[in-house]
Amino acid sequence: KYIPNIKHWNNQITYWRNQSQAKTPETWESKALMGDGRAAMRIYGGNKESNDIPATLYWLQIAAQNGDPEGLMYLILEMKDPVRRVKWFGVAADDKKMNELFDKRIQYWEKKLAQLKEREEQERLKQLKLENSGK
Repeated sequence: KYIPNIKHWNNQITYWRNQSQAKTPETWESKALMGDGRAAMRIYGGNKESNDIPATLYWLQIAAQNGDPEGLMYLILEMKDPVRRVKWFGVAADDKKMNELFDKRIQYWEKKLAQLKEREEQERLKQLKLENSGK
């Protein structure tokens, strides 16, 4: 599994913050709510930088639900982090039942990410076959 280092994380946040300034927030929100994962990631980056935790989580979940691979990966990382699990998601470290449910949800998101990557790989192979058949 690829887990980005903190430098990569900060670079991505900076990238999405800069992207979010390229268009009006209303445009990104409309696009994200209509299924655009990249637009949700742009909003996520801006909210993460401003430490608006509820908005950050909201847009990260929208990106994941919209099938954005980076959104899925970051949501999984956020959910696995024990400090963020308590601070962001409100799951107490000693609440065994809630942590078990939380772990099941992480498994769900990991499965979705694996399916997305498999589908992308199949599309890439299909494209390569098309390119090679034309030669």
